[in-house]
Amino acid sequence: MSVLEILQVSKWFGGFEALSAIDMCVDEEAIHAVIGPNGAGKTTLFNLLSGVYPATQGKIRFNGEDITRSKAHQISRMGMARTFQNICLFPGMTVLENVAVGRHAYSDTSLFKVFLRPPFAKSRGEQALLERAAEILDRVGLSAKRDQLASNLPYGDQRRLEIARALATEPRLLLLDEPAAGMNPNETEGVLALIETIVADGITILLIEHDMKLVMGIAHRITVLNFGRKIAEGTPDDIRNNPKVVEAYLGAE
Repeated sequence: MSVLEILQVSKWFGGFEALSAIDMCVDEEAIHAVIGPNGAGKTTLFNLLSGVYPATQGKIRFNGEDITRSKAHQISRMGMARTFQNICLFPGMTVLENVAVGRHAYSDTSLFKVFLRPPFAKSRGEQALLERAAEILDRVGLSAKRDQLASNLPYGDQRRLEIARALATEPRLLLLDEPAAGMNPNETEGVLALIETIVADGITILLIEHDMKLVMGIAHRITVLNFGRKIAEGTPDDIRNNPKVVEAYLGAE
């Protein structure tokens, strides 16, 4: 069953066609990767899916509902979350507070009250929000750093924190924009293991990634873009042996 359907979607910026008639389906509880050279349209596609930009043509369906013209906050409430290629945290807030911000959209509790009231005075709802944020930090391996400022975390932990904040929205579909960018091999292995854990919990992953070792090792299905067009789609083996993909992206000997 498909959780996301992209039907003949195009995006124009003035006279420039960034995406051209893209068709793609993302199956439930799968890891689906989008790859391609820089400028292929991958991040533009994510921006259309998450409501940052409207599509010029075509339709996007999420959970069977048309979200083509929906706003970002509406799409988030429907169960789609995302991270960004450039880490977007609140550097002056603690690790726990960053996750609580993500959770706040699904609570009737004021964040002002949560962070400024003394612990003994917090309401049941406020306490529940912080407890859920702490559970998510444990899930991504950041419990021990919950009271540190986000700006003081190592780069790999900042990536984990951004994923944790996205998970705080309780998504059904999680969009990861280059989650392993800038990481060393050990950090990359950790992110790979985290992604597999997230999928095991029933969340579908759609990711953009340039690390082909990671993509080929974790993705169930791969879509390849080049100059805003889809040039191939299939299993890792299909993509690895596709002449068009080798020429455009993976490189020929």
